[in-house]
Amino acid sequence: MEKKQALEFVGFRFELGKYVYDLCTTDKKSYKLTCELVRSGYKVDTITPEGKAETKGAGAYKDTPVWDKIKEVTEMVEAAQAQEEEVMQEPEDFVTGGFNEKIQDASFEEVGDQRRVKRKPGRRIKNQEAEMMEGGKIRAGSKKMKNGKLLPNADEFFTITTMRRLKDIDPNDPDTGFERDEAIHKRVGDTPTRLAVRLPCNQPDLNFGTYFGKYTSATTDCRGDGEIAITKDGNEIDCLGEDCPKFEKGECKKHGVLSVILEAAGRFGVVYKFRTTSENSIKNLIASIDALTVASEGYPANIPLWLTLTPKETTIPRGPMKGKRKTIYMANLEYRHGGYTELDEYVQKRALIRAGRDPVEGMEKALEANLALPESPEECRDIKDTFCPDQEE
Repeated sequence: MEKKQALEFVGFRFELGKYVYDLCTTDKKSYKLTCELVRSGYKVDTITPEGKAETKGAGAYKDTPVWDKIKEVTEMVEAAQAQEEEVMQEPEDFVTGGFNEKIQDASFEEVGDQRRVKRKPGRRIKNQEAEMMEGGKIRAGSKKMKNGKLLPNADEFFTITTMRRLKDIDPNDPDTGFERDEAIHKRVGDTPTRLAVRLPCNQPDLNFGTYFGKYTSATTDCRGDGEIAITKDGNEIDCLGEDCPKFEKGECKKHGVLSVILEAAGRFGVVYKFRTTSENSIKNLIASIDALTVASEGYPANIPLWLTLTPKETTIPRGPMKGKRKTIYMANLEYRHGGYTELDEYVQKRALIRAGRDPVEGMEKALEANLALPESPEECRDIKDTFCPDQEE
């Protein structure tokens, strides 16, 4: 059972962007247990007879009479969540009771007060891996012929391609890459330095995967994470990472693969992939995705972003060109509609929607709740002195 369903099942009600449960009244103080779906843990709102409110973490009430009630309610929520999970995961060979009404054309036999129903195959292969289709590629470089060799060349802009290789279109092409997507470039321009994108997932490593990799032609000789590596033969070996002699020689490199929803493509259900071996881009993208994940309270997917490309002068740290100055182009992800304040406002609106409330509806509920609250003695006195000064005490 989802957390939201479990809270409602136990008796929580939704107020002002959070779920509330009336715990008890002790020493004339009212205690309410509160929970937000976007945060873990519980808090307690204490309201005094004078109307003053105070909020503390639930742990602050240990060794008090209130704690027993808190523990009782939270255990009820946990039990509600676990109960249905067990039913869904239970490896039964048959389904009984009311469930058999959901199985059409199934033969059965009477067994006591219940009907034993034979299982039917599901509509999907069990444990089948799913893979999002790659609609195209986002490049920050190209291949060019130089001295009879096909070498990579860094660009100052992004190029979006289809999945068709140029050699498949023109047999005489020396495999200079993939076909440029002219339809998308009509929308983003010929030399875009930023692209409107969104992350497809909430898990950072699904949005941007990184690895150490050594490639030979169309095969991956070795691929690892700094601890474990898999060779092209499928053998598992220790991955030495930056301490590997092949990494020092430049034969092994750090690779990053960013998957995004490209808005200019006008397609949903596919991702466009930006691949890079730039250490600066890898660092930037890891940091920006982690920052977005924290700022969005764990829900970075579908936030409107810019994928940017920025030039920087640097010294090559390793390989044959070690020590030479070079202009590199760093990729990064940035919130599209402003800074941290604007992002925080956007995140809070989305949190209300996930909790089952439209932002406007949430505001209306907040105003309704405020108007329904009894005024404190101080507020009553102020209203009387301001608007009804002639009224007798």
